Amino acid sequence: RHAIGAGKAQERTLAGAATRLGRLEAATQREVTILQGRVAAAQSDLDAAQAAQARTATALAAARARVSRLRLRLGEVRARLGEVLRSSYMGDQPDLITVVLDAHGFEQLLETVSFLQTVQRRDTEILDLARRARRDAGHEQRVLAVLEARRRAQVAVVLRRRNALASIAAGLRARRDALAQARAARLALLSRVRARRVQAEKTLTRLLAARERAALVPGPGGPWAIP
Repeated sequence: RHAIGAGKAQERTLAGAATRLGRLEAATQREVTILQGRVAAAQSDLDAAQAAQARTATALAAARARVSRLRLRLGEVRARLGEVLRSSYMGDQPDLITVVLDAHGFEQLLETVSFLQTVQRRDTEILDLARRARRDAGHEQRVLAVLEARRRAQVAVVLRRRNALASIAAGLRARRDALAQARAARLALLSRVRARRVQAEKTLTRLLAARERAALVPGPGGPWAIP
């Protein structure tokens, strides 16, 4: 009977411990669920930040290539304009006196002078246009470089946040699993203790029944024997 009483007390202790562990496990699981949602949101933010950085990096590479092409184009235009100017001063292009002497009338004179001025003005305009295009492309390149650096830094911040949340979630999952294992161990021990107690109760019941039967068996002198 003492063993049975001790077994019942141990059962109560183990059942209480298993209940407390179950509550802790459930609470931890709720925290894990919350953290997993935050990790998923952080991963979504990270994906968006990385995509934005990739787009900016692509645009920056294109801007740098455009600046290089415009730099070459500007060099070509400068070389061409230089050739035009040298030709004008070295006699390859007719000067104003030659134009006047060779002109067959005032209208032709005006057309010839206007043509020479148009050629020089057009080349100058092309040079100015190339300069402006290179300046604008250079400005775009600088803006994109700053933006790409900012987005790269943003990716690093979001990545650290995602990793921190994932680490916390992993720690909570490990705690939840440890609580589940401890609860399972208490329940397994409770099952063994209960089985032993039930077996002890059955044994005690058999012993008591045997004693009662033995008490009912009459002695050698019969139930009316006088001692």
